[in-house]
Amino acid sequence: MKLKAEDIVFFIVIGLALFVLLWLLHGSPTLDSALVSIGAFIITSEVLLWRKYFEIDKNVSIGFMKVKTDLDKIKEKLDDIESLLKNKK
Repeated sequence: MKLKAEDIVFFIVIGLALFVLLWLLHGSPTLDSALVSIGAFIITSEVLLWRKYFEIDKNVSIGFMKVKTDLDKIKEKLDDIESLLKNKK
């Protein structure tokens, strides 16, 4: 599985959120600015996760549509075979 730019951005955002948390524990940023930064990073990561989820869901639904079409074709062929067998009797 190849990493896309979106995946790399996700990991960078999570890393930045952890960095700000550790920096806050060390005492450097103010609480308000740290909360805003962490909130922005977490929201960004959630949006990226939801985009990935919907992309996978779309691909799965397209795959199921293709399988349904194939199964419909197989059913047609089986119906044709059944009608041929009935005609021979």
